[in-house]
Amino acid sequence: MRKTFPIRLLVTLLLPVFARAQAYSPKDMKEIKALAAASAEAKVQLKNSQGAEIKLKPEEKMAFLFMDAISAMETDCHYALHRPCSLEELVKGSPATSPQIGQLKFNPYLDENYEYTVTISSDGWEGRAKPAHSGLGGLFYDGKDRSMARSYFNSAGPATSGNTPLGDAIVLGTFRTK
Repeated sequence: MRKTFPIRLLVTLLLPVFARAQAYSPKDMKEIKALAAASAEAKVQLKNSQGAEIKLKPEEKMAFLFMDAISAMETDCHYALHRPCSLEELVKGSPATSPQIGQLKFNPYLDENYEYTVTISSDGWEGRAKPAHSGLGGLFYDGKDRSMARSYFNSAGPATSGNTPLGDAIVLGTFRTK
């Protein structure tokens, strides 16, 4: 059965990509379309640490799905490899990580709306989804605890640990292969 997605949602997610389509290979364009469809299909219900629901824009939902997958994979890196994994390892996979960790289904570098970073230190890792445009919220994940990251959202731009702590999340859909 073929799935359909609301046209407005797909246009919102794909418009910035198609505007710069010459910069992408046909393979990248295929992945971008699959990414937009997977994001549109996924269901996310997110609450802050006080239990109040956080309404995400479609672009923010995609960023949350990436960061949720990255955080889960970093937890697996901690237990399986006893170290954090770089974003490159999570995107491409590696012989060291693939069997236990898997890899991201989609390349976050193709998301025109956010810049994703994972910073590794002796204390653990930090991950960010920094908005590329005004009007979008940012996400910050503090993985210094190593086993479970604390996450934060700022509806007005880049996030830090001083922003709204995230609480419960119900996610139907994933951006990781394992």
